[in-house]
Amino acid sequence: MNQNVMSMKSFITARKFMFLCSNSKINEILAIAGKFQHTALIIDSSTESLCLSNQLNRFLKCTINENTPSEEIYEYLNGKKKIPHSPVTEENYLIVLLMIHDKKINTAANLELLINFLPETFIMSRLHFLNTYLPYLVFTDKRTFIPVKNESKPNALIVSGGYGDGIMVFRIIQKFIDDLQYKGESVDIFTWDYNLYMILKSFLKRTNVYWHQIQERMSENRYIESIFLSPQYKHCYQVVGANYSNKNNNDQAYHYIDLYGHALGMGVTTSTLNGIPEDLPSITQDIKDWLEDKRKENIKLIGIQFQTQNKKRSWNMDYIEEFISLCKENNYQLINLAPLQGSLPKEVLDVSNLEVSQLFSVIGKLSVFVGIDSCCGHIAGVMKIPNLTIWGENSPGSVYINDIPRRISFRTLSMNYSLESTTRDINRITPEIVFKRMEDIIYNRIILKKSLITVDETIKGYGVEILGEKQ
Repeated sequence: MNQNVMSMKSFITARKFMFLCSNSKINEILAIAGKFQHTALIIDSSTESLCLSNQLNRFLKCTINENTPSEEIYEYLNGKKKIPHSPVTEENYLIVLLMIHDKKINTAANLELLINFLPETFIMSRLHFLNTYLPYLVFTDKRTFIPVKNESKPNALIVSGGYGDGIMVFRIIQKFIDDLQYKGESVDIFTWDYNLYMILKSFLKRTNVYWHQIQERMSENRYIESIFLSPQYKHCYQVVGANYSNKNNNDQAYHYIDLYGHALGMGVTTSTLNGIPEDLPSITQDIKDWLEDKRKENIKLIGIQFQTQNKKRSWNMDYIEEFISLCKENNYQLINLAPLQGSLPKEVLDVSNLEVSQLFSVIGKLSVFVGIDSCCGHIAGVMKIPNLTIWGENSPGSVYINDIPRRISFRTLSMNYSLESTTRDINRITPEIVFKRMEDIIYNRIILKKSLITVDETIKGYGVEILGEKQ
C-alpha cells in the first residue's frame, strides 16, 4: 500500500486528540472535525455562544469549564468515561477540545493540564496553522501512527522571554535560520511568550513564528516534550533561560546571548550581531518631522524609560519628576518611550503608545537613552546608541531568581554605562547622579564601547559604577 495512503488511513481511524487554543477560525476547525468518521467535542461553556447551534449539533459533545474535576477530564482523555449520549462504541473517534480564551477561565493552565492528562503513548503528529500563530495541535497514539516519509522535514526552535530578550537575540536566531537555509533546511519557531512572539514576528525573515498560550514550565512541560518527540521535525532546539542557569559564583558567567550561541551551535561575536533590522515599522509623519526639526535645531534628544511592571526595577515618581526638571532646566528634550504611572509635563514628547518594533525608528535618533533595565535600553544597545542603565533587583553581571543570583548578564549589547546600588535598590540611585553621568556621556567624558560588551568585561567592572548610600 502507498505510504501516504497508509498514513492517511492511520490518521482517520486511530484515536486522536485535538487541542485548540484560540477562538479564531473556529468554523474551519469544526469543518475539519466533521470529516472524521466519529467526532466528539469536549468544549468549554463559553464556546457555545461563539458558534451557531446547528454547527455544534452535528457533533457529539460534552462541556467542561473551570469547575470540571480533573479526574473527570482524565477519564475522558483515557477512554474510561464515554461522551454522554454517544452512540460510538469503539475508541477510534476524534476528541476535539476547544479551549477558548475567556476571562473566567485560565486557558493556558487548562491547556497544559489537558496535555499532561494525555496517555503516555500519544505523540504530537500534526500541527495546524490556521492563523499567524498556532491554533491547535493533533496528538496520535504512536502505536498506530504511520508517519509520511519526508526528507525535507523542518527543524523546530523553542524559545521564551520578553521584549528585551527578543531584541537582544533576534539577529542570532536570524543567522541560525540563514545557516540552515544555506543547507537547504528550514526552521519553525515556537514560543508561549506573546511579547517575544511580537518581536520575532516583526523582524525575523524566512521562517515561521508561532505563539501558543501556555504556562512556562520548561523541560517538565508536556507541550515542549511533544514538539521534541514529534515526527514532524528533523531536529528540535531549545534555549534554556536564566531560571536553569548558573547558581554558583564560581561557575562560568554568560551573557544571555551566549546561551543562544551555545544552544544553536554558533559563536557570538560583534559580526554576528551587526546590522539594524530590515524594513523597520514606520512611525507617523508628524513624529518624523518633529524629530527632524529638533535635529536641525541641534537640541539633544534624551529617550527615557523609568518604569515597568516589575516595581523593583522601576524608579519612583518623585525621582522621575526631579530628573525631568533637571533636563528641562538645561534645555534637553525628553522623549518618553514606555508607559508611566504618573503624568508627564507637556514639554515631554510621549510616544509610549507606539509598538515596541516602531521604537527602533525613534531611538535611532537619540543623543542618549536613560532608563531602567528593559526593552528600550536593549534597542539602544542593538542600534549602538549611547545608553545609561539604572539597575534595580538585578545587576549588570547577574540576574536574581527568588533572590538567588544566576551568573547571567542581561546588560545591553553595546554603548552602555551602568549604575547599580550595593543593595540592589534602584531608589538608592538619585536623579542628580543619573543626570551627571548622562552629561558625562553626552560630552564624551565617559567613553563607551561601540562593539559587543562581553560578560567578562562586565564582571571586571568595565563601564559599571557601584554606588553605596544614596548618591
